[in-house]
Amino acid sequence: MKNLLICIILLLFITNVSAEISWFFTIFVNEGEISEGCQVGVALDASDELDEYDIVNNAPPPPPTGNYFDIYLFNPQWNLSEEKYFRDIRNSNYQTISWDIQIFVDSVDDFVLTWSDIQNVPDEIELFLEINENETLNLRETDSLTIVHGSVIYDYVLRIENNASNKDNSLLEEYFSVYPNPVHQNSNLFFEIPEDTSKQVIEIFNIKGQKINQIHNLDKNSYWNIKNNHREPIKSGIYIIRLNNGEKCYHKKVIVLP
Repeated sequence: MKNLLICIILLLFITNVSAEISWFFTIFVNEGEISEGCQVGVALDASDELDEYDIVNNAPPPPPTGNYFDIYLFNPQWNLSEEKYFRDIRNSNYQTISWDIQIFVDSVDDFVLTWSDIQNVPDEIELFLEINENETLNLRETDSLTIVHGSVIYDYVLRIENNASNKDNSLLEEYFSVYPNPVHQNSNLFFEIPEDTSKQVIEIFNIKGQKINQIHNLDKNSYWNIKNNHREPIKSGIYIIRLNNGEKCYHKKVIVLP
């Protein structure tokens, strides 16, 4: 069996929204009148961990014969006994959010991947499905993708970007900055932040939206040692630094080099 992993990467920065505003959409796998789906989205009062918004996937196991397909959110970090979820709603204060999705297909017929309800997503959010390194779909310009039959777990990357965040870049630069950027794994990342730091917290997220470390008791000499909260070195790649001052969150994208 060809094993592939579907990653959904959500890049967004939402400001000045009320507690009532949230959105979600569903990704479906369809064969004729049969359909399976999973839901992703954001809400201001959702958490990074398993909460009341999130629903476990209870699909039956594959039958010994006949066509079978399943689509689910894969998150073993939450609970080792429950790795598959139907719905995962995350907190909307992220600049980067991602979900791992697996689509298992065991069939002699082709299937269709659809996302018909993306009208729930605000217009300033762009959605892209990366098929591979050389092919990307704009989900607002097409509404389906054919999945070739076989016995396969498919791997795609769903990237969502908020164009409205660009206008806030100058304000973010004025509030705090990080250096050097890019930074090497064996170095430190330093923060330039306002002097009143008593209530501020630095949080570090990987590109999947998983929080890997946080720093309290900030001062003008605060820095990140490019390790996770277990004091282990991290992989090279893109990370998000979030400064939470108790009233608002500010974000920076950092590149970690080998």
